[in-house]
Formats: sequence, structure tokens, C-alpha cells
Amino acid sequence: MILGSDLILKDSLKHTDPAYYHEIYSHLYFMVCGNYVKIGRTDGPVEDRRRALQCGSPSPIKTVLVFMVLRPLVGKIEKHLHNALAHHRASGEWFKMQHNPDSYEWEDVGSLQDALNIITSNQRQ
Repeated sequence: MILGSDLILKDSLKHTDPAYYHEIYSHLYFMVCGNYVKIGRTDGPVEDRRRALQCGSPSPIKTVLVFMVLRPLVGKIEKHLHNALAHHRASGEWFKMQHNPDSYEWEDVGSLQDALNIITSNQRQ
């Protein structure tokens, strides 16, 4: 695993006060469009970011994973992921997947390492 589970929370974790997370965490998201995956971050709602990206894309963009990451670390983690996938980079924060992203069980992903394994896999699930 790339990072300790104490630093990253899967988006399925909820707190009684949503403002609690907004002040401490940023979202690290994985969005797919065709055979490409975008890895990015936002402090705001992920859906707002997806809609902003969708405006410039002729193909549908779908959010497949969201991790909540401590704000001071999110930039470093994002950069680490981009560097780890450098040989798959298509453009900017978009990375080419070997197979159609729709063929994967994204909801079963439990860590960033699992996500990297899916993106770099030469085998269909």
C-alpha cells in the first residue's frame, strides 16, 4: 500500500457534521472518460468538478473513486500518483488505461494501490 489508512479515508465514511471533513480533508478523485482516467483533487464538491470538466468533453465523464485526504497531504499524494503513472500519461492529469474502465469493479477498490493496479493492469477483471 502506498499510504497508511490513517491518512486516507474512502468517501463512504461519513461524519455527523459534513463541515468537519470540509475543513480538514480534500477530495482526491478518479474520473473516467472512454479509456482514460483523470486523477485530480478538489476542495469543493467532486460533482461540481466533474460538471466543469464535462463542459469541455464530447464524451461522458464519470466519477469512479473518491478518497478523502488530509489537506496538507493531498498535493503530494496527487503528484506521487501522477509520477507513478507517468508512462501511462496521455495529457496533463489524464492517463490511458489498457482496457475499458467500465469493465472494472471500482466499488471494490479499497486503497490507492488497488486503483493504481487497475489502471496499469494488462488484464481485464
